[in-house]
Amino acid sequence: MIKVLLAVVVVAVVGIGTALVQENKTFNSQSAPDVEFVWTTPTTGSSVHHYVAQILVNEQDTLFFDPVMSPSIMLPVTYGNKYRIRVAGVDAANIQGPLSMWSLPFAPELAPPGF
Repeated sequence: MIKVLLAVVVVAVVGIGTALVQENKTFNSQSAPDVEFVWTTPTTGSSVHHYVAQILVNEQDTLFFDPVMSPSIMLPVTYGNKYRIRVAGVDAANIQGPLSMWSLPFAPELAPPGF
């Protein structure tokens, strides 16, 4: 498994926490990988009940995920496409904090790097 770390900031309803988006790629010789986007919870502000996540594909199409109950999301990706993610925390009163900045782009390769 290959891991790529992308830094973003997840903002809780009150307060800001630094987070990382981590992509765990599992390669199959014939199909595109599944990518798990993983982030850490904010360390300040109100407690996060769940997250909303947006994944931008090729700088054009946005996929929306709500609610995301854990700080990760698994997504099957397609070779040749470029993906970015941003997330926001939502508290138990259903108040959403601001969305993080978009992550750096991730584009799956046909084979794991270095092979």
